[in-house]
Amino acid sequence: MSRTFRLPALAAATSLALLAACSGPEQGTSAATPPAAGESASAAPDVAEAQEIALFSTIALQPDTYDGFASVLRNNVHASREEAGNVSFEVFRPEDGTPTLLLFERWRDQAAIDSHDQEPHLAAVIEAVQSSGAELSEVHKLVEVQPSGAGSRRAPADPATSRDVLVVLKVKPEAEETFVQAWRDVFPHARAAPGNAVFEIYRDLDTPQTYVLIERWDSAAQHEAHLAQPYSLALDEVLPDTLAGPIVDGDNRFLAHGVLD
Repeated sequence: MSRTFRLPALAAATSLALLAACSGPEQGTSAATPPAAGESASAAPDVAEAQEIALFSTIALQPDTYDGFASVLRNNVHASREEAGNVSFEVFRPEDGTPTLLLFERWRDQAAIDSHDQEPHLAAVIEAVQSSGAELSEVHKLVEVQPSGAGSRRAPADPATSRDVLVVLKVKPEAEETFVQAWRDVFPHARAAPGNAVFEIYRDLDTPQTYVLIERWDSAAQHEAHLAQPYSLALDEVLPDTLAGPIVDGDNRFLAHGVLD
């Protein structure tokens, strides 16, 4: 993934992806409109002004800069949650304690993001990114694949001990419809599973055949029980033949806890 930003791009990426907090109060439940059933997922429509948009990125920090950066980010989080166009902000950290922040945010529409870019509380975060030497991933600009899970999501019972799963998936072009249908088949079972709070998959608007999965569970044990169910095992049978690259823990798959709430 690209980690090179010119200064203006750094500011834009920061304003889009840095400002998240775990289990923040949601300010809306409208879902984006991805391809309808039977429509090719590769046929990405233009983003309408009124379409809900999600953003996902990661920030890799040095251990000695993590606490200071997190403090600046936490202050910004609370201000960002007050913005009219914000739907939700979440920040995660890998369970193994790696000083990386995983950021997943949802905005009412593109206009809300544009307004957010102008907020003065971004300045301290941008300065902290620069001074800490943080490495930013690319920003995935996303719309949700239906059926909508975002409209029924909830916060985990305790974000600090939750099991949160975030995965970036690259899909073979010829297998994209099979891939999307496989997730649609799993969706109702996962949302009904004990301990599930969030189960959503999103399509990247800018990078074809790229998807981001986000799951939130009340506990690791409940997540692992879900993985052992027949519907998950059926997905495991289909998924390898649809992916263009491997799933690698710590690279494109993260098991994490919620932080900065």
